[in-house]
Amino acid sequence: MRSARSLKTNLKNWARCDRPKPQHLPFREGAPHKNLTVRRTGKSPATRRASGEAFAKSFALIIAGGRGTRFWPASREHRPKPLFSIEKGTTLLSETIARLQPLIPRERIFLLVTASQRKAFASAIDGLIPSANLILEPDARGTAVAIAYGAAVVRDRCGDGTIAVMPADHYITPARGFRSTLTKAIALASSEEAVVLIGVKPTRPETGYGYQEIGSKI
Repeated sequence: MRSARSLKTNLKNWARCDRPKPQHLPFREGAPHKNLTVRRTGKSPATRRASGEAFAKSFALIIAGGRGTRFWPASREHRPKPLFSIEKGTTLLSETIARLQPLIPRERIFLLVTASQRKAFASAIDGLIPSANLILEPDARGTAVAIAYGAAVVRDRCGDGTIAVMPADHYITPARGFRSTLTKAIALASSEEAVVLIGVKPTRPETGYGYQEIGSKI
């Protein structure tokens, strides 16, 4: 496990953490996580109960929206990237929701979009998650503000818990590998009261994405 030298976003309402200690769990498609050191829950009934409570109080906050610029001109603000289909019959958003289950049930999956895109996304989540789980951000103020706002809404409605935050437009396979990594991340965030970052090792430079600067092993 490696520590980060810097963490740009410090969100008090995210992952039940007032003083985040960043950890990194790399997701590799189909690969075992031999380089991870995750605290075991142990075999005692008390420890098993604590682990079960962590997952019982876990939530997913999916960040969607955007101005529809990446796939322009096919994409517009009223039809942003999460509503596009890569595999016939599904959208990136619906795949993101499906990928989380059964680890996080649909009742605890929330979607945050800007108020101007309510109509498009309300229709898109019909039958996927409860309509009440659509959170409307008054105005787009960037990813950090969106996470803080969404986490505050989830906490206000559901109380304290561990929130897994992710974008709505990622294509990730296999889903089982993603859930395995997310399971470790939720357990670590809960036991250590830490912000946990899941990263994918880049294969090429890309100015459209951010990067995690990795420090020494801890």
